Amino acid sequence: MKKLSTFFGLFLMTGICYLSAQTVPNNGFESWTNVTTVNTWKSNSNSVNYIRQSTDKRSGNYAAQIVSSAADLSGSAGNISGILTLGNVNLTTQSVSGGIPISSKPTEFHGYYKYTAGNGGENMIVTVTMTKWTGSSRLTLANQTFASPVGQSITTYTLFSVPLTYNPTTITPDTFNITFRSSQASSAVLGTMLLIDDLAFTTATEVAESNTFMPSMWPNPANENVFINLNGEEYDITVINMIGQTVLLSKTNKEVTSIETSNLPIGIYYVNAENNLHKYSLKLLINR
Repeated sequence: MKKLSTFFGLFLMTGICYLSAQTVPNNGFESWTNVTTVNTWKSNSNSVNYIRQSTDKRSGNYAAQIVSSAADLSGSAGNISGILTLGNVNLTTQSVSGGIPISSKPTEFHGYYKYTAGNGGENMIVTVTMTKWTGSSRLTLANQTFASPVGQSITTYTLFSVPLTYNPTTITPDTFNITFRSSQASSAVLGTMLLIDDLAFTTATEVAESNTFMPSMWPNPANENVFINLNGEEYDITVINMIGQTVLLSKTNKEVTSIETSNLPIGIYYVNAENNLHKYSLKLLINR
């Protein structure tokens, strides 16, 4: 059996576990109608194809490529950013609205990207919006973004993260939207290109137990090894990658378990430690 490998960032409070919940549809961009139309997602394509299927992927067979391009075939209308969204795009204003249903409160959205900045002060941006219909209007509960460094190309797939905060905190959204833009400049530069793959939400979920013990883990981040204190109880430990695959399994009954972290790729994982009485779910990251 393989040894566990990972870096642990613990987001755990009494009665709370850090769990993977709401699924992002077509999160690995494996399903396409054709090479310019990715299923479930929408773009600002009209006569120009801003979205393309790419084999330059992080995992699976494909990633989504988003480019900044001319606004029309003649090039007379200037250049605009490519847009990929779960909502709807107004082709006149390039604004985004709508979304798809949700029944949970994700605490974070993350994925992997590569970026070619072109010749200008360009950067990509991803926006995550959570809303709720109140019966008379739509209330925005969360609206957070991640933007890449201005003018900087990212040549290898790199993790991005969008922490989500809600106001008010007592309301659960019923709709969410995710929007990627390949450029933020008022007149986009040709040659700007964004690649995205392996998207996921993480959701904090209440657990019905009064256990006050909280595992501790070190070092943080990890390179070769990490240690986890599970108080000497017997636990089944499962490591799950960002696209929901179980990559490692183990058992422990030691107070402190040594876990090798040298074999898994860099990225976010989730470690579940479970027995008949308790379950802990820990967010982790390998970072070398």
